Amino acid sequence: GMGYGVSGLNSAMTLINGVSTAISVSSSNGEHSDQGTCAVLSDGTVKCWGGLWVGNGLTSGSTSPVTATGISSATAVSTGNNHICSSLADGTIKCWGRNTYGQLGTGNESSQTTPALVNGISNAKAVSAGYDFTCALLLDGTIKCWGRGTWGRLGNGSTGDQKTPVSVSGVNTSISVSTGYSHACAVLSDGTIKCWGKNTYGQLGNGTSVDSYTPVSVSGISTAISVSSGYMHTCAVLSGGGVKCWGYGTRGQLGNGLSTSQTQPVEVEYFGN
Repeated sequence: GMGYGVSGLNSAMTLINGVSTAISVSSSNGEHSDQGTCAVLSDGTVKCWGGLWVGNGLTSGSTSPVTATGISSATAVSTGNNHICSSLADGTIKCWGRNTYGQLGTGNESSQTTPALVNGISNAKAVSAGYDFTCALLLDGTIKCWGRGTWGRLGNGSTGDQKTPVSVSGVNTSISVSTGYSHACAVLSDGTIKCWGKNTYGQLGNGTSVDSYTPVSVSGISTAISVSSGYMHTCAVLSGGGVKCWGYGTRGQLGNGLSTSQTQPVEVEYFGN
């Protein structure tokens, strides 16, 4: 970040015990207290704290970091509202936590207090845990999603829940994926973005507010390098350094100086480079 002249102790910053070798961190954006924060350490283990599902066999949570069971080659970790998933170096994914809608991808709806293997995925490049669902980017540029299907958030053309991964329709050149509350978006290798799922506030970015059970193209973006799906809005970083956002904007989430929702991308102020 920018830094504010921090030296010595600062009441606004806390050093997390036992994660001095963290290489990435993910905090839940859910509205409930089921899930807290997890970090990948440089030795490939995952530590979690807060919430209920820390991955060590307990459901009481922990106020300090504990090591998730049976993970030693993690490449990334992603926290949903009540579940967590980690991608591993061998291309598999392990998930744990609540499994009401099949969001763990294990083929059943049994919650898991320790990491469990996702069915049928052996070539994962990245994983993103959303609100009751999960999506994985595979090495071949395709995306698979599983869990809650309401509003079409799995991108497979239906709204049914899926306990095991299903393919997102018509996407095969993806370079990143990001899940929100009820929608997901992917950056394609040509710099365009496709999104799917709930679209009440325009979070799919295609100029409408109609939900889509399959991916639709975001309007006017052809130089994207990454995308991040929020609760009901989405933002993309462009290759020139600019940022564009779309969707729910009533609290200024879109950064364009206004507090209105937008069904197409708008430029975020002050990010010209």
